[in-house]
Amino acid sequence: RAFDHVEDFVAVVAMEVEFHATGEDPIFTATFRNGADTKVFSASSAPDQRETGTFAAGERAVVRLRYDNWLAAGRYAIEASVARHGTGADVLDYRPDAASVVVHGARPTIGVVDLPSSFEVTAL
Repeated sequence: RAFDHVEDFVAVVAMEVEFHATGEDPIFTATFRNGADTKVFSASSAPDQRETGTFAAGERAVVRLRYDNWLAAGRYAIEASVARHGTGADVLDYRPDAASVVVHGARPTIGVVDLPSSFEVTAL
């Protein structure tokens, strides 16, 4: 699915997952690619090694990633993957173009992110 949102607020990406075999504490990952096909942001449940649950074959789950949107204005493709618990190398499912998002920005920028920032100028 495609959706639009504005930079500088908390955004949510959701994926619906159906398990074809039993999965214990699977690792969920979402990766954002910009128009130049550069990976600019990736988040995974793996770094926290958190328990994500045990799912039997045929069970479904909705997985939500919440993030502060500091991406610069532009279109992004979202890759989604599910891997076995552990290092994340044993990928069970990978969707390179699971969704896309368009970020609208109020400030022009030439970077891939628009981090909160301010300038202070002091005359000498």
